[in-house]
Amino acid sequence: SGAGRAQRLYARGGDGRAYTTPAVSLGTCTRVLLEEAKDVLSDWLDSLHGSEVLPPDVLTRVSEYVPEIVDFVQKIVDNGYGYASNGSVYFDTVKFANSEGHSYGKLVPEAVGDQKALHEGEGDLSVSAERLSEKRSPNDFALWKASKPGEPSWPCPWGKGRPGWHIECSAMAGTLLGASMDIHGGGFDLRFPHHDNELAQSEAYFENDYWVRYFLHTGHLTIAGCKMSKSLKNFITIKDALKKHSARQLRLAFLMHSWKDTLDYSANTMESALHFYKKKAAVHQALCDNIDTRTVLEEMRALVGQCNLYMAARKAARRRPHRVLLESIAHYLTHMLKIFGAIEEESSLGFPIGGAGTSLNLESTVMPYLQVLSEFREGVRRIAREHRGEARLRGHRAWRSSASGASAGRGLDGSCPCPQRPVVMHSCWGGFAVCTLPAPCARPRA
Repeated sequence: SGAGRAQRLYARGGDGRAYTTPAVSLGTCTRVLLEEAKDVLSDWLDSLHGSEVLPPDVLTRVSEYVPEIVDFVQKIVDNGYGYASNGSVYFDTVKFANSEGHSYGKLVPEAVGDQKALHEGEGDLSVSAERLSEKRSPNDFALWKASKPGEPSWPCPWGKGRPGWHIECSAMAGTLLGASMDIHGGGFDLRFPHHDNELAQSEAYFENDYWVRYFLHTGHLTIAGCKMSKSLKNFITIKDALKKHSARQLRLAFLMHSWKDTLDYSANTMESALHFYKKKAAVHQALCDNIDTRTVLEEMRALVGQCNLYMAARKAARRRPHRVLLESIAHYLTHMLKIFGAIEEESSLGFPIGGAGTSLNLESTVMPYLQVLSEFREGVRRIAREHRGEARLRGHRAWRSSASGASAGRGLDGSCPCPQRPVVMHSCWGGFAVCTLPAPCARPRA
């Protein structure tokens, strides 16, 4: 392999440093390492193709952006936020934080100065005794590192070296996207120091305070409740997962979890994700078996029941259900009922609320207004809880119950109290409200 070839090109001296063998140049070693990296990247891209993940619009490699990285570092120095030290270049966090219009540590301000967090994020690049002696402040981080003998290096104004950990992301994104981007993704553990340092050096380069408008930090992936690690021998690649499950099944498993929560890859997780897939297969099989519509409806009803159990479990865990997953199931059920003629074609989701033969979709018409009313109501209730206490709120509920109890069921004239359409407002955990329009009242009037 490329890694094996690279190891054979190095020899260890008595001082522990790595030297190239006389017959092979350092440039050859660097090329071998870069070719090995390309092999790993190609293998990853093949996995993406097999998992039906859309390809990126632009694919960048750090080794192809070294000139842009050097220019990026030089401008940060020219703007006064970087300084050279012993062949390396560091970012001056103190000067940046004290500059008008800038702030350091936007994402995790409480972690600024936490040497343990820095060591976990950067290792010896930041907190070793040798590195600390080169820096003006312990919080400063490397923009460019002087290379040791045997390490890959590129020429630059400060001597041969290599990019720091954070600068490559800023330089590549800045080259392609300019002075600002809308959304930046990454794992939850990258908030500090990586993303905070990305923000600082990029805003120092562009002299702005809005390099990223929104960060989406995803939850971690665990394997049967444990962190995925080669040392624990529970490391699963995309290719390995695709040998057990299809790309569609894996996608359903992801949809059942919020993007910001931990995703546990286990047999139980996949079994839950496969329920929807299995029900669709059962419906198809029933239709192929002499158009067995009775079994089809039973399978569809079972699917609705599983969705209700899923939503109840999420509510018990005080987590929101995944909207995209439930919406995809609702669209599938609507599509099947349209095929059977039980739903009119103009209905986009579920049974039409406006009534048969009408072009008006009552829910889509009134729901925006009801949602505003529901959010206002929830805001009032939140203020009541904060300033008046739960006791007074319970008293109000008791009064409302007693006041409405006499007239519940039917009106004084015997008519149904909901001659038009009732509106149900639910207050859910997490401070959000849900409006629903139940089916029209079917009770006969007196």
